[in-house]
Amino acid sequence: MKSNRNIRLARRLACMAYDSMLLIAIFFFATMPLVMMAGSDLGANNPFFFLYLLTITLLYFCWFWTHGGQTLGMKTWKISIYSDAGDAVTLIQALSRFVLALLGLSLAGLGFWWALVDRDGLTLHDRISGTRLLMVGN
Repeated sequence: MKSNRNIRLARRLACMAYDSMLLIAIFFFATMPLVMMAGSDLGANNPFFFLYLLTITLLYFCWFWTHGGQTLGMKTWKISIYSDAGDAVTLIQALSRFVLALLGLSLAGLGFWWALVDRDGLTLHDRISGTRLLMVGN
């Protein structure tokens, strides 16, 4: 059962922290074969390595958002993502939300701080992509 209650910024940040820990574990296993093959040539300044990790992150979020509406962190914090119409999130919405969230995060978190002044408590990336986070369960 979903609720129209606004998701507080602190809950969003806790969910992000949880998903970040999961992504670190995924990165560990996803990069292990690359490190074994490339060795020391695989560094933090390698643009291909950065794009590889960014692609893994994109796949993680877009897959979960479009297949059930919850990442593992969102399940833990009882949050789900829906379109503004209350339907499942489309791939286009998930991709735009991901790109806009990265942009908002890179601008000192401006896209997330937006939720503090938005009339519906939405982040900027949710407002633009036509998505919203809702509480699910009890």
